[in-house]
Amino acid sequence: MANRLTNIERIGYGVWRFTWSGTSPYRVYKDGRLVRGKMLGEDDPYAETTTNTSMTVSTDDNDQPPQVEVLDSTDGTANQVAYPPYASISWRGSEHADRYSIQEYSGGAWSEIASVRERGDAGYYLWQSQALTDCTTHQFRVFAVNDDDSESGEVDIDIEIVRNPATPDASYSYDSGTGNVTVTIS
Repeated sequence: MANRLTNIERIGYGVWRFTWSGTSPYRVYKDGRLVRGKMLGEDDPYAETTTNTSMTVSTDDNDQPPQVEVLDSTDGTANQVAYPPYASISWRGSEHADRYSIQEYSGGAWSEIASVRERGDAGYYLWQSQALTDCTTHQFRVFAVNDDDSESGEVDIDIEIVRNPATPDASYSYDSGTGNVTVTIS
């Protein structure tokens, strides 16, 4: 499976243009989620297909474009779409928070990978990671930060990404006398 992106260009503050090539129709994923095109195996005649070769995305980050992956009609399998490769973390907000820091533990240290502003309603929040490698374990933590940079206690989360479980070790035997098939899974 290959990412068909050919160019990423900043065209304004936090505005990015992505272009690609390949064999249409295309499936476009932003941060691991399908945003344009049909899922493989989807028979819905009303589902959107896309033959466009560019897309413009606006973000809050002027320095870093979002993660976009483009697959064409010759790429991918239904399992890659059915088991998305990202972590979802949700939490209840606090009216005393200014923002929430999401950090990941990597290389022996915690580093902030995202910051989410408090909306003022102390409601529920959802954050989704970039695409993560299959069969890997990731550690995240979330904590509130107020306007004087005081931090709340963190909530630690360990996540093991298993999108496509390994095929079980199985064997079978056929008894022609009884017509029975015996399946053994080890």
